[in-house]
Amino acid sequence: MQQRNNIVIIQQILFLLVLSLCSSAISETYAQSIQKGIVYEYDGVEKKTPLANVEIIVTNAGSTVSDSEGRFTLKFRTLKPGDRIVVRRVEKLGYEIFNTEVVSQLVITRDGEPISILMCKSEMLKTMRDQYTQIARDRYYQLLEIEQQALKDNLDDGKISMDEFEHKVAELQRQYEDKLEDIDNYIDRFTRIDRTNISKFDKNILNLINTGRFDEAVKLYENENLIDSYRSEIKDFQQLTIAERKIIKAAEKKKADMEAVKRSIHRHVNLLWMAGGRKNFKRIVNLLHDVADANPKDVQSQIEYADIALATDNLQDANIYYEKAFAAAKGDAVNEAIVHIKKGETYYKNNQLDLGIDEYSLAKHELDSLIKLQPNSSSYHLYKAKVQINMAMAYGRQGHQDKAKILFDDALSLYEALVEHDPETYIHNYAYSMMLYGKELTIYNDSVNAKLNLNKAISIYESLYESSPQIFSGSLAIAYSWLGELYRTQNNYTDAEVNLKRSSQLFDDVYKMHPDLYISEYAECHQNLGKLYSWKGRYKSAIKHLNIADSVYTELFTQHPDLYREKMAEINLNKGTLYWFSGDYNKAVTHDSISVKRYEELYDISSSTFGYELGHSLYYLGNAYLQIGKYSNANKCYLRAEDYYKGSAFESRDRNNRAMRQTEIISEVQEKRKTSIFRKKKKLRT
Repeated sequence: MQQRNNIVIIQQILFLLVLSLCSSAISETYAQSIQKGIVYEYDGVEKKTPLANVEIIVTNAGSTVSDSEGRFTLKFRTLKPGDRIVVRRVEKLGYEIFNTEVVSQLVITRDGEPISILMCKSEMLKTMRDQYTQIARDRYYQLLEIEQQALKDNLDDGKISMDEFEHKVAELQRQYEDKLEDIDNYIDRFTRIDRTNISKFDKNILNLINTGRFDEAVKLYENENLIDSYRSEIKDFQQLTIAERKIIKAAEKKKADMEAVKRSIHRHVNLLWMAGGRKNFKRIVNLLHDVADANPKDVQSQIEYADIALATDNLQDANIYYEKAFAAAKGDAVNEAIVHIKKGETYYKNNQLDLGIDEYSLAKHELDSLIKLQPNSSSYHLYKAKVQINMAMAYGRQGHQDKAKILFDDALSLYEALVEHDPETYIHNYAYSMMLYGKELTIYNDSVNAKLNLNKAISIYESLYESSPQIFSGSLAIAYSWLGELYRTQNNYTDAEVNLKRSSQLFDDVYKMHPDLYISEYAECHQNLGKLYSWKGRYKSAIKHLNIADSVYTELFTQHPDLYREKMAEINLNKGTLYWFSGDYNKAVTHDSISVKRYEELYDISSSTFGYELGHSLYYLGNAYLQIGKYSNANKCYLRAEDYYKGSAFESRDRNNRAMRQTEIISEVQEKRKTSIFRKKKKLRT
């Protein structure tokens, strides 16, 4: 069970490398522009405070609300850095936008720098606006009085008549009233000046205006010679713009050169894949590692190496590079969701199922949000289907079969829709998901639907195998192995042998080409053949295949004990069964004891997952002890098996009843044995 996700990872690596020439275009197609931002409250003091629960509604990015720290995220569906942000509304009861001019000119930043929105309490803004309105009115009335006095002087000197004087005064008053109405816009601009973010010079100007000293303020501006400064700045800007264009052009060429070199590296990797062998595989791992280290900001390179590290049980590197990928993907909701899925797979592989489910849930939440924004995106639906398959596997392993089935069914429906839209791209994902579901249904004892899904998967993989045997032979081999094992559990040994032999033939080629990738699945196929021949009574063939599996699992267990403890428990249980069938009960005790020990270790890690398996292993150890006459040991095993069966998440009533019956048999045997010994002693004494 540890390795069931390996092949998906391997296939993803293969496809990523084979399609490396167009990977940049694909990533740009599905890329989203993410813009972070902060809402502050303006209250005139030097340090602004974050403002929560502000709704921001933006064209092309929908609606969002600032959190407790004032932060918000805009996810633009089609816009890119440099494009204008069209803010439709910014709302919070009792507040207004303060920096309206800045907000009207916002663009999506190229460097990820967050944008800022200033809000001010409506009451405070009104007070400030009223203050500037009064200052302006006082100034205008002062100027009006000066001009009226000039007219009166002309009247007194006889330069104008009374009628002219009255007419000009009336006209003057009308003009000033009109001007006062026209300055509302300018008053609003002065009101919205952020006094915490201006130069000392501008602060001096504002202080003069606040006290009505307009002439002094105007004189300060004139003395500053701002036009000459502006011309100088324009000249410098134009020169920098020319330099910037040259740098951008050079950077674009370098980027193109960089991508060309990366494509060449991937072609090298593709060649090594085709060449096969352990030596070339090591070269592939090293190349992907070096590419990831060379550019820590390249999300895909971090994921590619982490995937291959995960597939080869190097969980430490997988975790490190998924974390690097997550850091590089910051602000990119799609890649963040993908990394959550990948991190969940590392937890699943390490039997940390709750942590895995947490990561899958985060990914699902992100993807559901993206699908709401872009419901027709095939890539979002693909990743959602993947995360639901992974969640189903984790829930199934915890014994939550109903949850698992719902997730599996929903994921397969998503895959069916994707296949209908684009069969060539998504058929492999669909087939592999059916194969996984078939294996899970086997565990759930739903053999009818298990066979249906496995046979569908095999049918698809056979057609894919014809065109691309190197890519799809591994998945096809696994499907045949699982179907053969299902037939064995139903005592249909003929069909079991046909499918398992086909699996073994495929694995012979696959294992030669890529032993490091398919090593666990190769061992599982031989284990399944060994179990089949055990039940058929062909003990020489059985021990041959079980020993192959045991050798592989022992090597893997030595390298990664935490990952392959369960496989060691399984292989020893199966070898114990073989020796029990063949009558070598002492060897059965040896292997069943190892199986119990490994399952006890697993039970200590996850009691909800391994209670049934531990009870099962104890039951068989009890059977072996019973055959060699160690009734006390057998009885202890059966009693412990009863406890673990009862506490298991799986239905174990039948096993529990059998364990209870065995304890009754032991009691009867022990009683007869005591009676027999008593009679012998009595005869001797006589």
